[in-house]
Formats: sequence, structure tokens, C-alpha cells
Amino acid sequence: MAYLIKSSRCEHKALGVNVIMSEVVLGNTSVEIKLGDITSESTDAIVNLTNATLDQDFGVSKNILASAGPRVKAECASLCKFLNDGCVVTGAGNLQSKMIIHLIDVQPANITQFVKKSLKACKHHRLHSISLPAIGTGSAKLDPQSSIQAIMKGIEEFLLDPVELFKPASISTINIVVLDLDVYCGYLRFFQNYKPNYFQFTVLGKKIELIKGDITDQAVDCIVNLANQTLNQKSGVSGAILSAAGKTVEEECKRIGQILIDPEESIKAILESTFKYLSEMLLPNLETISIVVIQENIYKTYLKVFVEQCRQFEEQQRKGKIQRAIQAQVIITYPPTWTNPGIEDFEEISLDTTSEEYRTIKKYFLDTSRHLYNNVQITRIQNKKLWQSFSLNKQMMDQKNPGLENIRHLYHGTTVNEIHNISHGGFNRNYCGKNGTVCGYGTYFAVKSEYSCNDQYSAPDKNGYKHVFQAAVIIGRYCKGDQSLLEPPYIDAQAKKQRYDSVVDNVQNITYFAVFHDDHAYPEYLIKFKP
Repeated sequence: MAYLIKSSRCEHKALGVNVIMSEVVLGNTSVEIKLGDITSESTDAIVNLTNATLDQDFGVSKNILASAGPRVKAECASLCKFLNDGCVVTGAGNLQSKMIIHLIDVQPANITQFVKKSLKACKHHRLHSISLPAIGTGSAKLDPQSSIQAIMKGIEEFLLDPVELFKPASISTINIVVLDLDVYCGYLRFFQNYKPNYFQFTVLGKKIELIKGDITDQAVDCIVNLANQTLNQKSGVSGAILSAAGKTVEEECKRIGQILIDPEESIKAILESTFKYLSEMLLPNLETISIVVIQENIYKTYLKVFVEQCRQFEEQQRKGKIQRAIQAQVIITYPPTWTNPGIEDFEEISLDTTSEEYRTIKKYFLDTSRHLYNNVQITRIQNKKLWQSFSLNKQMMDQKNPGLENIRHLYHGTTVNEIHNISHGGFNRNYCGKNGTVCGYGTYFAVKSEYSCNDQYSAPDKNGYKHVFQAAVIIGRYCKGDQSLLEPPYIDAQAKKQRYDSVVDNVQNITYFAVFHDDHAYPEYLIKFKP
């Protein structure tokens, strides 16, 4: 997705210092960090972090309830017996807002999920603006970077969810209101390097991304202008580009002609010609191709086609790789536990709780968690094409790194809505839950099941069940990652010949791995359980 960062210097008189107020625009929604008191906000809703009785008597919550007045306190008292999924909405009383969204017992591990709950409540009540506090930086003593990262992850996952994108937009403004100056400065530092997840895929080693935003704000080597046949169009995107470029470009454009087409055909033609260029050029010099759209209705049309084309192209790449391997007589072996290996294209096999396979998977799952779980159900995923592609990548990795432990069995928490996509299409970075960007824009897998069992990564379904995949993951050679990475860094930064295969949070004490190729992980088992 596209993003813009706007900064303006202003004076905060109460503190006698100059501060910067920063704004990130995600799609049509402004996300702004503000220094001040959340009780002074005039957005449609403000978020209150409270306890199960909705009467928390300290911190920001105390100030919110005191400012709201006795009517809101009485409403909270009447509603505390009917808590719904940790989120309750009341009136705002004497505050300038219309409603208060109360979040109950928010912990550092579930900040992202609760942010999404608050935005969902906001949208459900047809509210257009919301103010969030600096979640986790109070009694939980979470550092500013971890706090704002979890908050922005929740905002991003909600706003950029492909399902939500095709629904009518309602939230236009999200303010993150911070009372503490040190926390505020920490949030600002995060915003200066903030990069949201784009809708993107890789073709022949080159990245194609779809961005919603203003093309004149893109920091790229070259932009393409769409105009009329005489290239002197003075309105819309063309007008903005010509205005920003100046008279010289405007005069040059009068000598060239070009045609426009409708949005669906337009994006199809753009992608088709891009694929053709990348496949025909011996050494394409373009590393990234960004398709930038500013109009909401056109963007949604583009996105539908882009997502579908992405899936189709990745499937074509997978099929092509498998076909070439078969022609080269490469041997692909299937796991010995599979039923009728390599015959059916896709099967889900529920494991018998008395089988050795079930006991082994369950034991490893429970041994790496500090908690006990009930009703543990385990399903083996037998996806022929996914396994073939994964197996070929594994063979290539073994040739590249002989003698290394190139595969590990790791965990990936997910929601019930994402299970089908992962089981059938694999760990696609655009469509499976993006579990963080601390180490870069890859797919994340935890060493211990305990990490993936957090609500932040495996939110319970309506029946209280949680879902975690055990995955075979190609890790190869790895190094420490950082949030700016779109792929692993070079092993030798000077030579730039070979990259690491994956990244981790801490090389000496690994919590999780991140991989940047979708077929470098295979969903072996789906583990369903209740806390």
C-alpha cells in the first residue's frame, strides 16, 4: 500500500519545546501521532484501556472516566456483566467525542489484536475518526518502538486487509495521542522510517507492487504520465505531474501521443506488458516496478485484478518449475507419513489421537509451550504441488549449503479465516497474516509454539479454538534482520554476489525466523486447540 509522511513543526507551549507532528496516510485514512491529552480529542471515538469491571482507577483510564462524567460511569457499571470479546462501546458523556471504545485487559502480546478490535467497533458504529492512546507504555512499561510497532501493525492489518478494502470505507482519521514526551519522540522516530506492507509479488527476480497514493510523491528513478492524445491534459494525475515537472516537460509532451483504456483492461495490459518485458529482456535493469493509483474506485478495480494475477502468476511459476524438474528427471520424494503420497492433489488427514504421528507432533507442540491445552486436534496437510515446489527449493538449498541444517520445523500462528489460503496456496506474504515486520517483510515462523499461541498471532475463533501451523521451513544460512528488509541481505556487502537465505531476531538466541520466498515453507500440520 502507498503511504505519505507529512511533517509540520509546531510549538507545544505547555512544555516550552518545539515538536513535530507526523502523519502517515494509508489508502484514504490519515494516521497521525499527536502530543497531548486524549480527553481533549474531538474524534468520533476515543479508546480507553481498562479492566474487566470498566472502572480502572488510575492512569489515562481514570482521566477519561472522570472527564466523561457520572453517566458514562453508570453505563460502564451496567455493561461490565456483558463483556463481548474484550471490547465494549459506551457513550462519551461530557467528552467531545461521540463514543468511548473500552478495551479490557490489553497486554503487550495482544496489542495488535485489540487495535483491530477497536477499529472494527468504530466501523461497526459508522464512526469516521478514532483516537488511540500510547498502548503498553504505561504500567506494562513497553518501550516506545515495540508499542508503536504493534499499534501500526494492527492499523495496517485492518486497513489493508484485501477483504476490508472492497467494503465501503468509513474510517478517515486515526489519531495516536501520547501524553509522555519521551514516548512521543520514540513514536516519531519510528514514523520517520515507517514502510507499510505493499501488495507485491516477484517476477523473475524483480518486484512489482501496487500502491495507492500520489505518483508525484514516489521516490523512484522514473515515473510514467498518463494523459490525452496530445499529452497536454491539465486535470487529474496528468495535471499534477505536469504542474510539478514544469513548462519544459509540458512543451515536450505536446510532441508525443498516447491512448487511455478502462481500469480493468488497463491493469491487465500493464501487468501483461510488464511480464513480457521481464521475460524477453536478457538483463532487465529495472529492480522495482510500482503501479500507483490515486482514485479509490480505480484502485479497487486494479487491486482485484492485481491479486488474481499475482495468484495466477505464482501458480504458473510453481507449475513451470515442477515441469522443468520432471523433464530433468529430478526425483521428488514425499514424506513417509503421507497417505497415498503424490496421488491426490490435495488431502487433509485428521490424525488418530492414538497414532505415533499424533503423539509426536502433540508432544513437540506442548513441550515448547508453557501452557496446557485441551482438545488438541491435528490435521496433516497433503498438498502435492506445494510439496513438490518446496522439495525442489530444499534440494537447491542443500546444493548451495552442503552439510548445513537447511530445514527446521517451526510454528506459525494464524486465524481461522486464513487457514484455507495457507493450506491450499502456501505461506503467501500478501495474504497470510503478516506476523510482524521487525526483521523485514517476510513470513515469520517461531522456534517455540508458545510464541505462535499468543492471541496476537493465533486469535481464537468464535468457538474459542486457536490455530497454529507446524511448518517445514527452509532456513539455510541466516543473519539478524531489520524492519527495512524486503529480502535477506548480502553475505558480502561489497561483492553483492550471494544473499543469506533467511533472517532471525537474535542469532545467539533465536525466537523466530523470517523467510522471503513463499515456497520456502510448507504447512505440514494444522494444530487446533483450546486454552
